[in-house]
Amino acid sequence: MRILFGLLLLACSAASLTTIEVRTEGFGTITNETTGIQNLNGAMVWNGTTWVVNDTWAHKYFIDTRTGARLKSYTTRAYQGAAPSPDTFGTYTVQPIPYTYQKTAANGVYRFQAIEYRIRNQATGRQIVLRSRGTQTGAANAYFDIYIEDEVAAGAPPQTTALRGDPVWFTYPLSLEQALLQTSSTASRTGLLPTAGGDYYLDYGGGADLGPHGEGRSIQFQTATVPVADSALTLGSVFAITAQYKWMDDAGNLFEMRFLPYASGTFTPNATCTFTLSAHSTTLPATHSGTFLALTASAPTCAWTAATSASWLLLDTSGGTGSALLTLRAADNPSTSLRTATLTIGGQS
Repeated sequence: MRILFGLLLLACSAASLTTIEVRTEGFGTITNETTGIQNLNGAMVWNGTTWVVNDTWAHKYFIDTRTGARLKSYTTRAYQGAAPSPDTFGTYTVQPIPYTYQKTAANGVYRFQAIEYRIRNQATGRQIVLRSRGTQTGAANAYFDIYIEDEVAAGAPPQTTALRGDPVWFTYPLSLEQALLQTSSTASRTGLLPTAGGDYYLDYGGGADLGPHGEGRSIQFQTATVPVADSALTLGSVFAITAQYKWMDDAGNLFEMRFLPYASGTFTPNATCTFTLSAHSTTLPATHSGTFLALTASAPTCAWTAATSASWLLLDTSGGTGSALLTLRAADNPSTSLRTATLTIGGQS
């Protein structure tokens, strides 16, 4: 891994010097739960095999101390909204993909229409996926789950790094497409990035600002300042609410793609279920007796159970969903005494 940084002095004239310094930026805690190592500068770096943290690394950039401005500015493009267009920017393509998904909460179901961005390096074919996710109804408080197709050596098994939810850091020994299917909050878990209002960097080489030319790249994202409630989420509430991908080209020019998540949700509460029986009482012959009962449910999704209070009174089912026609049978009565029993279906007796 080559990292280029330092203090440079450039002579501008015989009477003055322009001083260029290296500064750091970024904020947030990163904890590798496997090693116990923490970084408090919101930075991790790719070492050629995996993403690592230490207690000193920070994202670095050059400034001109005469003006306090960054030495170089970025050429930027922004991607956001419900229907962004595909794009090619430098050596990268951006493919927005609309998709739908749902999450079940205790009191109903959230359904979302969302945008997933696929950023593809045309030179290597590697991809980064920014998958928009929703929290409640409407389009407010959307966030990104981030998936990185790791740049492992040729012939090595595939590996994907994901930052999901809070965000929680996962290292999957899987291809990108397989990693996108994972939902467990514990399998392949590596660590946690839990800081509200965090400004996080994942740097290749020295990062986009330091280079080297053609190699320096950074994935940057910011987390929500105020935790967002999500009754159907299990990974936390401080989400990645913006994301940027930055790089330095072979000529030393800087480029940046800026992304905002989009996910619009609707909520369907659980149905209030009621049931009606076609008869509330019936009389059956002493032998070879049976009858049918119609159960009408208020919604097809309403679940019910059925039971009798006597062993000689039999039902053809013990439960179901929605309306149904039930068969009731009575065993022969060996005596002349009347028998009574209670049938309970869908709360109706």
